[in-house]
Amino acid sequence: MTNRDKYILFAAVPKTGTGGIKQALDLSGQYHKSLSDYSKQLDISKYFKFTFFRNPWARVVSGFHFAREIAIRNFIRPENDNAQRPGNIEIYHKAIFSDYIKYVYSNEELLNKFNNHILFRPQLYWVDPFFDKLDFIGRFESYEEDKNFLVEKFGIKAIKLENKFHSSNKSKNWRYYYDDETAEIINRIYEKEIKLLKYKF
Repeated sequence: MTNRDKYILFAAVPKTGTGGIKQALDLSGQYHKSLSDYSKQLDISKYFKFTFFRNPWARVVSGFHFAREIAIRNFIRPENDNAQRPGNIEIYHKAIFSDYIKYVYSNEELLNKFNNHILFRPQLYWVDPFFDKLDFIGRFESYEEDKNFLVEKFGIKAIKLENKFHSSNKSKNWRYYYDDETAEIINRIYEKEIKLLKYKF
């Protein structure tokens, strides 16, 4: 998303508080568009480029709950309904988080779908190959502090965010969702960003 008057370019990674950043910095445009996509349309060297990252273990828990809520609300059909179900991961087939992670990791095709799903795609996707060109990296773990830094930098009046932009309580105690096996699975899937961003379980 962008603010073209102030030359701000935000690579919005899903499940990192993007709605609040959009509102606070008066950004517009398509959610969750990568820097690579923007580089085909804009001279991104003229823009202040930033993103927010989140601990991958916590982000997956948040994504799981969000996807399940959508599935339950929109995708589940009676057993005799033969209509094709939308989405490229039928997440509602495994209602327990640890079962779902093991299920996904058990099959190469499922894992590929997982890695390409917008909620679970590795976060570096949104900034590669421009990671070294980022002007600022915010952290979901220091969300308010980092958001306020950006608001002050660009002279935009800080506003109280609406509740809909706050993260779900379900993901706050994310460690409780893991056993040793599932924690290691996430470590393997997101190994590159975990090392680069120095995240720990």
